[in-house]
Amino acid sequence: MDLRLKAARRAHRQGDRESAETLYRECLNSADAAVPAALLLAQLLGEDGRLDEAEAVLRPIQATGGPPARLLLARVASEQGRYGEVLDLLSGSAAWPPPLVAEARLLAAGAHESLGRPEEARATLRVAVEASPDHPVLWNRWGVLLHAEGEAAGAVGAFERSLALRPGHPGVTANLAAALAMAGDIEGAMTRYGEVLERHPEHRQAVTGYARLLQELGRVDEARTRVRGLLAARPDDPDVIALLAGLDQAGGDVAAAERGFTSALAINPGHTNALAGLAELMEWTGRYPEGLDLLGPGGPDDEGPVAIARARLLGRLHRNDEAAVVLENVDRKVGAEPAIRRRLAFAKGDVLDRLGRYEEAFASYSAGNALNPTRWNPAAFEPTKNVAVERPAAPAGAGAGEGVTLIVGMPRSGTTLVEQMLAAHPRVIAGGERAELGRIAMELENRAGPLTADEAGRLARVYRREPVPGGKVFTDKMPLNVLHLPLAARLLPRARVVLCRRDPRDTALSCYFTDFMDPALAFACRWDWLAEALARYRALADRWLEAPGLETHTVSYEAMVTDPRSELGALLEFLGLQWHPGCLQFHLLARTAHTASHAQVRQSVYTSSIDRWRNYEPWLPADILTL
Repeated sequence: MDLRLKAARRAHRQGDRESAETLYRECLNSADAAVPAALLLAQLLGEDGRLDEAEAVLRPIQATGGPPARLLLARVASEQGRYGEVLDLLSGSAAWPPPLVAEARLLAAGAHESLGRPEEARATLRVAVEASPDHPVLWNRWGVLLHAEGEAAGAVGAFERSLALRPGHPGVTANLAAALAMAGDIEGAMTRYGEVLERHPEHRQAVTGYARLLQELGRVDEARTRVRGLLAARPDDPDVIALLAGLDQAGGDVAAAERGFTSALAINPGHTNALAGLAELMEWTGRYPEGLDLLGPGGPDDEGPVAIARARLLGRLHRNDEAAVVLENVDRKVGAEPAIRRRLAFAKGDVLDRLGRYEEAFASYSAGNALNPTRWNPAAFEPTKNVAVERPAAPAGAGAGEGVTLIVGMPRSGTTLVEQMLAAHPRVIAGGERAELGRIAMELENRAGPLTADEAGRLARVYRREPVPGGKVFTDKMPLNVLHLPLAARLLPRARVVLCRRDPRDTALSCYFTDFMDPALAFACRWDWLAEALARYRALADRWLEAPGLETHTVSYEAMVTDPRSELGALLEFLGLQWHPGCLQFHLLARTAHTASHAQVRQSVYTSSIDRWRNYEPWLPADILTL
């Protein structure tokens, strides 16, 4: 063999790519070394992404280089999206030497898949794994195909087989985690992602998959922390930037989300998730025409996330027939990944509901809820129980709760509407959904003794660092604060409680039709859980209405939307506020509500949600109808 070829291969192995390329090119003029040198040079150029140069080197030896040359040309054509040519180059590859056949079949399967021939792709890979059962890459690729087709159990088995042949491979382990999540084994998925991240904390696939799973479980802050760490290592990666932007939006930081999506699109103007994310953010903030302008005219080639965002925007503009067509088209091409199918199901349900196609809407919402990975623990739906609040606590300060108003009620019972109305009053500071009381309750969960005066004062300041200015009202509309009202009575004396009530059948229906991300609201995805949660909530609310130390006012959703002047007037009087006509013009506020009711509170008061449950009466279970 030409000594220069040996030297070139040695330089290539040692990472001296410049020297290797020079020596390979010198060998191209050697009668004995020209073909192997061309093959190795093409491989080096392909590794560097110089595909046109690699092809120029390979074309002259296509006939004389045999299967290796055709395989390398097929790689180049595949990278450049020339899938028909890939299949032409690989014709007859079944007769090639065995080490080349496996890769040829991998490339052929990928080409079939890209050409929209899933059955041919599946058949090619099946033959490949049967012919080469000890090939870990083939098993991994087989698992990827099964995962894409929604065959979670088969995908798990394929990835496990690949790992048995190549233990600890981080990419395959991350694939296995995703398949386990699809199969409903959330604990197993978290464990597998953890195995990868323990050894490779910046593994892109593992971090992004783990973060998406955390988001599905409602653990948004943890997900953001993980992705921020990855972004520090990959600051120009649009996938990571867009993922963090989506998490920022889920966490309520709309400004950071918009900056992130915009940054990702500046790097890649066609980035699917950034485009869809920014459009959905515009839908969230009421900028419906702007969102549609961002997405452009669209068509049957829309990717799933973009199509869903487009349909949601069209629905907000009352173009529901168009939205239904968009979703029907994308339903046939979107993959089997639970997260995207869940979003699609709820989007379809919303559109079909507005079109009056109730049975179809009910089926779509049910399909979406079936894909919710979270599980509700009824034991968590109990009031704060610990020594700190069961015994008389030291006062937190005479004015610690002065001006604080807790707006509580089951989700979808009108809490957002009430706060938005109050937010239009010049004497009201709207705080939105605050998690502080829940966090304080967790801090005290295992406490052995009553609070001291200093501790009570400290916790009151944790809840709100600055006192509410004199004459002002500060609202906190975390619905599940009803679980922590005993704690609020101890820490925030003089705080007021506004309890929102709504027909429980409408409340249950609206919860079931909402894709909640918070795991504390997991009861919304099953009717039996909803019935139990509503019963528990009603019992708690009734108890606190009679409890000493809490000044409570009840608001009826039905009364608020049918006679807002009277119901709102009584609420303002309870809060010590004068009537303000702007409270009835709440929908004109620039304020964004970071809840599932963000779109509804941009409309003036309407009554169409009263007795909405009657549209779905034929399909509602008895324990909901009898609430």
